[in-house]
Amino acid sequence: VPFGSLGAVQNMSRDWVIDKFMINVSYDADVAKVKKVVKGIGAALLDDPELGPLIIEPVKMKGVEQFG
Repeated sequence: VPFGSLGAVQNMSRDWVIDKFMINVSYDADVAKVKKVVKGIGAALLDDPELGPLIIEPVKMKGVEQFG
């Protein structure tokens, strides 16, 4: 899109954001246990009196993305 034809630009993520992060584990790691730990950390964040009200959705782990 040519910059001159943009007109007005609005930042729709001003008040919220989705953050994706990678967790490196060993090949022999129990993926189910890793998911459980991530879910527990997410629950603890939701229960935190300072951070909890700022979180819109619980932490989700989609699974293994790659082996390396």
